[in-house]
Amino acid sequence: MDSQTYAQQKPNQKQGDAYSEVSYDTLKQDIHQLRDDFSKLTQSLLDKQRGQVDRLREEFSSSGRRAVDSAKSVSDKAIKSTQHQIQERPLTTVLAIFLAGFFLGKLLDRSPAE
Repeated sequence: MDSQTYAQQKPNQKQGDAYSEVSYDTLKQDIHQLRDDFSKLTQSLLDKQRGQVDRLREEFSSSGRRAVDSAKSVSDKAIKSTQHQIQERPLTTVLAIFLAGFFLGKLLDRSPAE
């Protein structure tokens, strides 16, 4: 019985070897295909992310430019307004600056409470 079992297994083993070779080759091809697919997917994601980063960079850059332009406009208006006030009321301006300096000096001259 053992010799029969062995004889029966021998042809099956050859079939199994052939099957495992086919299976191994198929598995090897599948792994290679998966590697290629993963590489393409990764490249596609990288390209998409680069596009989004470029778009965000441009958006932030234009927002930054608008903020700088707005701040520049406000500061220019403030300077012009201050110059106009100084020209219109020079004595009042000097008095206001003197009082601001006096109070600032008093605030900074205070010694800490003991």
